[in-house]
Amino acid sequence: MSNSMSRKSKCPAPFLYKTYDLLEEEQERERVGVGKKIVSWNSEGNGFVVWCPAEFSHLMLPKYFKHNNFSSFIRQLNTYGFKKTASKRWEFQHEKFRRGCRHLLAEMRRKKCQPSAFPSYLKAWGDHDDGATRHEDNKSINAASGSGSGSESRWS
Repeated sequence: MSNSMSRKSKCPAPFLYKTYDLLEEEQERERVGVGKKIVSWNSEGNGFVVWCPAEFSHLMLPKYFKHNNFSSFIRQLNTYGFKKTASKRWEFQHEKFRRGCRHLLAEMRRKKCQPSAFPSYLKAWGDHDDGATRHEDNKSINAASGSGSGSESRWS
C-alpha cells in the first residue's frame, strides 16, 4: 500500500472531524452551563440532535464550515451515510459516529454516487451497431416527446 493511500485511510474527512469537534465543544459548553442548547449528542451518544436549526445555521455552521446553509449540512451528512432517526426532530445517527470514539471517523467514507437512469440509457443506446437503428431510435424519442420536424428551429 502506498504512503498516500495509507494516509488517506487514517485521516477522517474535514466535514466529519469538524462535526465531531462541534459536538464535543458544545457538550463542554453545556457541562459548564454556558449558553443555550443548539446541538448536542443524543442521550445514547450514538448520534446527535440539532435542537434549533435556525440558530445552528446562523451561529454554528459559519464558525465550523464557512457557510450557513442547513440544507448543505444535511446533504453532507447524507453523503457520509448518516440517517435521520426521528421524524419530529433533526436527529442523525451513523454506526461509526459515536461520542468518545473520534478514532472511528477515519473508517467513515463518502457514499458512491448512484448512476442515474440517463447514463444507462445512453450506454444502452451506444450498444447499437448501425447508424440506421440509432436514427430510428431518435425518431421514436422525438415522437414520444412530441417534437417532430421543425423542432430544431423552436429550440435554437
